[in-house]
Amino acid sequence: MGVCDGILMLSKNLEFITVHRKDSLSDNLAEWFVKATYEEYMEKVNGGIDVTIPVEDIVPIGGGGTYSREQFEKAQELVQQGKYQKLNREQEIEYVRKNIGVIELADKYVKCVNNINNTRTGLHLSTETNGQVILVTVWYIPVTTSEGPARLTNFTIDGATYDQGFPHNLKIQPSGYSILLHRVENSPVSIMVNTDKGATTETIPAQESSDGLGKRWLEREGGWNGIWTRRGNTNIFEALWQKHSLPDVKAVLTINRVGNNIQIARQQSTDGNNCDYVGTIAADGVTVSGTYNCDRGEKDMKWTATISND
Repeated sequence: MGVCDGILMLSKNLEFITVHRKDSLSDNLAEWFVKATYEEYMEKVNGGIDVTIPVEDIVPIGGGGTYSREQFEKAQELVQQGKYQKLNREQEIEYVRKNIGVIELADKYVKCVNNINNTRTGLHLSTETNGQVILVTVWYIPVTTSEGPARLTNFTIDGATYDQGFPHNLKIQPSGYSILLHRVENSPVSIMVNTDKGATTETIPAQESSDGLGKRWLEREGGWNGIWTRRGNTNIFEALWQKHSLPDVKAVLTINRVGNNIQIARQQSTDGNNCDYVGTIAADGVTVSGTYNCDRGEKDMKWTATISND
């Protein structure tokens, strides 16, 4: 996968297509598509994520639309044969904007794409943070067209843990390789990558201690993606929700935390639907889940969020 596509690993919406065997977003999506069941496909569609791959002019990626079970099975066969339309880089950017679910991550993705075109030759390392989660990407740009990739010799990471690190003897390509780290509390994180063509390092400073409300909450509820931004050091947040093809919704939130228990009052909602949320913060200190009830709609609907200090 490409250097910038590693940012998708930070998104709950698109992390399911972040595999390393394919270079393009289109191919990663196709790999997921041919292995998915119809129920898994419909779960993504109903969640507002466009996973309908265009074959035989049925419907384009990014154009919405839903396959029937019969169309889905036919499309799977054609995609497995490589008969599907791929996205160019501009179309990939638009696809990510519409589906990644977090405005902040979409902006990081676009910034990465714009910067990567100006990358000099040699070994590179970049990091992106999302709450306590850190994305680390390493890539190598050859000096000459005949030069081979850099080979990883070892790496060290202090101040963070990981479930899966860089593979032994990894060949570091221009397309890059990404892993996820989990910061230990608010400690600084240092990363060093050594290869047969040099070394690269980066240090991420310690996070400032806070009252646990963070600066921004990245939230998801019923197919809507929310970004809640804190007013200074108050417990008041400006909230914005987005869902593909529907008008944005804005509201003002009052968030109260007692221990790991959260209570939220949603008021001044532009859709006229005010709500009350309750939730619990997980042991990692940043993952929140719970239920909410509104003036309209079903009772005890589920919501999740990640607290970010970025």
